[in-house]
Order: sequence, then structure tokens, then C-alpha cells
Amino acid sequence: MRDRGIHCIAGNVEIQLATGQDDCACGFVDGGRCDTFSRQWYPYVQSKVEYSIFGMDAVIASLLTVWICRETGGRFAWFFSLYSEFIFASTDRPVKEKNFTDLQSTVILAGHGGLPIAHQKNGNFWLNTGVIGMLANDGTSRAWYLLLDDRKGFQYQHRPLMYDYKKASWLMTENNLPQAYAKTLVTGIWDNYEILPEEEAKMQGRVIEN
Repeated sequence: MRDRGIHCIAGNVEIQLATGQDDCACGFVDGGRCDTFSRQWYPYVQSKVEYSIFGMDAVIASLLTVWICRETGGRFAWFFSLYSEFIFASTDRPVKEKNFTDLQSTVILAGHGGLPIAHQKNGNFWLNTGVIGMLANDGTSRAWYLLLDDRKGFQYQHRPLMYDYKKASWLMTENNLPQAYAKTLVTGIWDNYEILPEEEAKMQGRVIEN
């Protein structure tokens, strides 16, 4: 991706790995299930990133945390999570507005929430791509990504991605990673809703249309 000049955005985990931190800085509730699970998978990730061989420390350190550009008459901002926030479709508008104001952008593509969303108001777009490696709590085995097309104005489409989730789940079990997450890859249902607002929690098992 680097050799092809593809823009990549660093998330909190990449930043923590690159700076040698001992936690993922995901913003989970201290002592909650997600926090407990992160104490299992984060050290595993640390042990598998071979910096000396691939120069990954330099690669990660070179990534931008925010990328802003102008296209099709608008100002676009890409980031993972500016304030370790979990932002969803139902999140109070002032929270989103702070990000639009801080970045002086009309379109924001962000991550960290885990659900594919598209929220438009007052000419501003908040888009979450979804997650390639985590299912969207809709009871299916699909992961998600977002396709942008600016050839005929600003257009976007969430698209599902099918992959060998059974093998991924098996590998998690084999490597003693959180079994709740391994199960989620099979059921498509999240283990808990610590990060979810009430409205999104009620959508459990509701198949996402694309």
C-alpha cells in the first residue's frame, strides 16, 4: 500500500504500537468486558508485529492521524477517532458538529464505532465505513467497507464483504484470543453493548440493507 501511494490513516492501535504503549487506547470503560478482552488481544498483536523485519515502526509512525482534502467542491476529512469517541447515527448532533467545526470539513469518514453508518444534515455527511474484520451486529457473517465515487459528484455506497469467518474464528480459538469475539464472527451478534447507545443496541440482529 505504501509503495503504491495509497493513503492510510493511523488508528489508536497503530499509534499505540508505534510508540510502544502497553494498551490499545480504545476508550473502553475501565474494567468492562471490552477492556478485559483488549488485555488479551493487544499483547498478542504486539507479539506478532515484527518491527525489525518489516520496518513497521517507521511505517506506522509515518501514517497520518487525519487526512484532509478538497474534492467535488467539498472538504473531506478522514480519521479513525479524534477523541477516542464512539460515534453512531444516534449520537447527539453537537458531538458530530464539533468534529465538523474542528476539521472545517463537510464530509467526515471515521471509524471506531464498528457499524456502517451514513448520517446527513445541513449539507454535512458523517460516514462510518464499518469494519473489515468485525461483523456489524446484524446477525450475518458480513463485514463492511465503503466505496466513494467522485466521478459524477459526491457518491458513496456501503458494501458487504464475505470472507472465511469460520477459519478466522478457529484461528482465534487456536491462539487463545477472546472466545466471545471468536463466537461473534460466527453468529454476527456482538458479545456486549458497552459502547452502543440504546437505539443501536435495539437493532441487534436486524439485517443491514445495502
